[in-house]
Amino acid sequence: MAFLPLLAALALPPADTVRLVLAATTDIHGHATDWDYLRNAPWPGGLVRVAGVLDSLRERYPGQVVLVDAGDCLQGDPLAAYFGRVVERRPHPVVDAMNALGYDAVAIGDHDFDFGLDRFQQAVADAGFPWVSANLRVLPEDTLAFPPYTVIQRGPVKIAVAGLLTPGTMVWQRDRLRGRYRVDRIERDLDRVVGDMRRDADLVIVLSHGGLGGPSSYDTTGVGEEHGARRFATAANRPDLVVLGHTHGEFADTALGGVRFVRPGPFAQALAVIEVWLVEREGKWRPVRMTVQSLSLAETRPAARVARRLAEPHRLTLGWLSTVIGEARGRFTAAAARAEDTPLVRLVQDAFRRATGAELAATPVYDLGTAFGPGEIRIGDVFRLAPTEEQVRAVRLSGEDLRAYLEQNAWYYYADSSGRVAVNRHVPAAWYDLVAGVEYTMDLSRPPDARITRLLFRGRPVVETDTFTLALTESRHQGVGRYAMLAGAPLAPARGGPIRDLLIAEIQRRRVLDPNEFGGVSWRIEPEDAARKARALFVREPVREAQAAEPVPAPLVLPVAPARREGGEPDSVVWVGADSTVQRPVAHLRQPAEPGAGRALARLLADAFRTALRADVALLTFAEVGAPLPAGRVTVREVEAAAAGTEGLVAFTVTGEELRAILENVVATGQPCCELSGLRVRYDPRGKPFDRVREARFTNGRDIARTQPYRLVISSRLVAADSVFVLGGTRCRPEQGCAEPGSLARWTAVWSPKRPAEALADYLRALPQPVALPDDPRLTPSR
Repeated sequence: MAFLPLLAALALPPADTVRLVLAATTDIHGHATDWDYLRNAPWPGGLVRVAGVLDSLRERYPGQVVLVDAGDCLQGDPLAAYFGRVVERRPHPVVDAMNALGYDAVAIGDHDFDFGLDRFQQAVADAGFPWVSANLRVLPEDTLAFPPYTVIQRGPVKIAVAGLLTPGTMVWQRDRLRGRYRVDRIERDLDRVVGDMRRDADLVIVLSHGGLGGPSSYDTTGVGEEHGARRFATAANRPDLVVLGHTHGEFADTALGGVRFVRPGPFAQALAVIEVWLVEREGKWRPVRMTVQSLSLAETRPAARVARRLAEPHRLTLGWLSTVIGEARGRFTAAAARAEDTPLVRLVQDAFRRATGAELAATPVYDLGTAFGPGEIRIGDVFRLAPTEEQVRAVRLSGEDLRAYLEQNAWYYYADSSGRVAVNRHVPAAWYDLVAGVEYTMDLSRPPDARITRLLFRGRPVVETDTFTLALTESRHQGVGRYAMLAGAPLAPARGGPIRDLLIAEIQRRRVLDPNEFGGVSWRIEPEDAARKARALFVREPVREAQAAEPVPAPLVLPVAPARREGGEPDSVVWVGADSTVQRPVAHLRQPAEPGAGRALARLLADAFRTALRADVALLTFAEVGAPLPAGRVTVREVEAAAAGTEGLVAFTVTGEELRAILENVVATGQPCCELSGLRVRYDPRGKPFDRVREARFTNGRDIARTQPYRLVISSRLVAADSVFVLGGTRCRPEQGCAEPGSLARWTAVWSPKRPAEALADYLRALPQPVALPDDPRLTPSR
């Protein structure tokens, strides 16, 4: 089983200590079964797999395991939607599964209200575990809706577990919560609640449904910051451990101000396992050591006892999704929808306008893989097109605000003076809307906020004083995506309704859909070369041998998909019309990629490592670089030879100070031992060892912040050798400000099953073809 190495790693504690094993999930989003309902294939996670690990942990460590969740469990998966909106079942299958797993405490997430307060309250009533929230208040009494924390006993140790809900809930769920609930800023009672927990228990844990830090997704003032968990590190009373949720990011494990922060992977695909060691001092058990591991559940066997409980809900969900609601005479696809006007998006926009009577309609494209036809259209097709439980509403908008809205949309693309085009990785795809009812042009040769060069309504230019009615999603009306111009827009007298319901009704009304009925172009990207490059970010046309030598400019920044959105699937580059013969090669290279220090193959591998684990920095030794890659067609066999190692990849969270120390080790002998990705380093090869780095900046120009956590990825071969930390036989001394040999042992590793060759193959496939080799200087000696 995949978790056996983890169990073996939990050593027996010394006789004078107590060991607890905390298992944590977050953002389950309805994934109770191990089935992907939209792709009709196994899902590499699910509560049934979590149960398999827990059963083994509890058997091996009886009376020591605590299970918690940091929120957003009720919404997201088609099974959750079917029993949340279509059919009432008590307990809800997700709650039933969580009862079977034996959760000890669960925090509330913003999406747990998506099906309305009645369904939420039913879930609370049917739960066999305590829900905790220290900042959700009942109105008009203004009292806490739930206990702020619960106390759990494990042997002699008492564990207090509190919950906190992101204040952004008051933006996204204001219509459902208005007059019933209020979410306070997390800092309002922070010190008092943690102080009470400290008096009642030995170990203090907070389940925070919000991120560690960073900007909020909304501009509304007075609500409170969306990601405020960093405040725990500077509070007068501090918890021992904070389990983060809400952001759907990669696994995070860091320590700030003596507080450990952990973020389990979302969608029940990973389980965070935290081992806590406590010793008794002055009558209290105090934590003295904490280790964290992220356990992928992809290879874990589902627990049969939980699978049996979910068998009937699973069958009913499959039957619902297979319900035929119409027929398509041609192919509808979202593959290129973010770069050009498409019939599939026009279908959605027409449904919005018909339902609301609005003049204009706007929608994001959640999943580029959405497609159906020719042939029957099923509810499952619509679910992929509309994966959230959002409502459609109509608002009144001025011409000035409409232009500002479109300009904000245009920030989705990044373009530079050389004509390179890429996706702006700071703008998630769910924040990029496509608008129908007006004609507009997005000129990527112009700077942001000045890209909408043509804006017409019914053939005439839009002026500031014009007014329109616009159908859009409720989150956009709330300003999510930094659309302040929409947050105050008055509602128009229109009915609207849930997006998925509107689309089902529209398809049933039309009965037969023909892509030709949704033709035309209402918006476009200019110049033409930029439009072509934008399309190439999302759609990879078949590569033919005769085309391999044609120069295609590579994007400045890789189109990295944002974290998976609630209920949706990750974005992906879509192959159009590629048969098995075309897909057999991995990629086409313009020039050969040679191994060696400072050569292209090492840079390609480093970039592939960093992309595979979404890291800030990647590092590999030149010894890890294998055979050269030829120009032209590159096969799987050649990629395997180029990345000859069979080891996996490993990510660590390090501080900026530690990252600087690692760079000193890289150049400690005067000649770099390794290749980098993500940084530009200037060093003095004649300087004193461990004092040679003169300048180190990220590729976006940012300096390394001393206390900021960063994600570093290397290969497990490098972990085993630890060669970065012992160079030329010289040990790095702590007083010199660099990492000691073997210091990787004190950092928590996140191990990926992906081998270097797999990472390189995935990376090469994602690049525009033929691939232009990286030639940017990364480690430059100063003269």
